[in-house]
Parts: sequence; C-alpha cells; structure tokens
Amino acid sequence: MRKVKLSTEELRAYDKMREYGDKHDLTEIRDKTKDVDVKIESEVTLYEIERSLSEHLQQEAKKRGVSSGLRPRRGTLANLWLQQRLQEESPPKHMRSSRRTQIA
Repeated sequence: MRKVKLSTEELRAYDKMREYGDKHDLTEIRDKTKDVDVKIESEVTLYEIERSLSEHLQQEAKKRGVSSGLRPRRGTLANLWLQQRLQEESPPKHMRSSRRTQIA
C-alpha cells in the first residue's frame, strides 16, 4: 500500500465525507451520482494447483519459515521456485550460447 501525505484541509474533507457516509445511505443521493468506468489492474494472478501440491508447498514453506505463496504476496516460496525453474528452462538472453558444444 502506498503512503499518501494529505494536507490538513484534505484530511478535514475526508473526515466530512466519512461523517456523511456514516449518517446517510447512498440511495438517498443516488440521483446526484454518476457512473464512471474504473479499470483496476491486479498485481496478482491466481493459478489452480492440486491439493496435494498445495499441502506439500505449505509444509516446505513452514519448514523454511517463509510464506507459501498461496496467499498473494511477493517473495514467496512458490514465486521463488517458479522463477528458478523458468530461468533453468529459459535462461536470460545474455547467458544463451549461439552454438552448443559437447564435452566428451
């Protein structure tokens, strides 16, 4: 969550809005409102995972004292493992070789 600094005037305005909201119902002023389009972009994408894998992930995370990643958070065990695996499967361009050499 981002911290936002507000002036005293802005805080008073928010207090007034909060007080009004506590005492009134939106249906009282519905005709004075207007519809707006709001686009909310999530930083989290959810994926299905088998129950047994989920349980195993939770156990491993608990052993390591970290979050399992089953609740949206950054830096979780699930994210770390996925990042490692993706790097193994598809290393960054600067690490790829144009020629493959075999050592016998």
